[in-house]
Amino acid sequence: MKSRVASALGEYASTDLSVTYDSSPVYSGSGETDIIYQTANLDAGVYGLTWCDDAVNSSSWECDQQYVRFNSDSGTPMDAMLACHESGHAVGVMHGVFGSPSVASNDTSIMGCGRNPYTTASAAQHVSLEVKDSINASY
Repeated sequence: MKSRVASALGEYASTDLSVTYDSSPVYSGSGETDIIYQTANLDAGVYGLTWCDDAVNSSSWECDQQYVRFNSDSGTPMDAMLACHESGHAVGVMHGVFGSPSVASNDTSIMGCGRNPYTTASAAQHVSLEVKDSINASY
């Protein structure tokens, strides 16, 4: 998992995000690690999920610490594209009309690895330029 997450994080290195690997994450307090990656058994058909563990305040979409969990079931693909997809959610990238860029369909190449449903197609292996622009406008 570590090498796949590292590969996915490399996709975000060309954004305004500061991307580093922390081998000793901090789970609480003022210096929390921003994104915690884990594996666990998830429901059938669920490859991964992302959630906010520490909201900045109740009226904001801002989150101080996100968790990304990948399905550890041996039948579930765990690759860099899935890590890229879930990492996108951890930094605020959403699907379809809720996303930025807002697109009519969740399954569009403009979303790169953020497209839904998840795919291993080569066009979806990277963070798209449009998504990078959206991330840079937010951070």
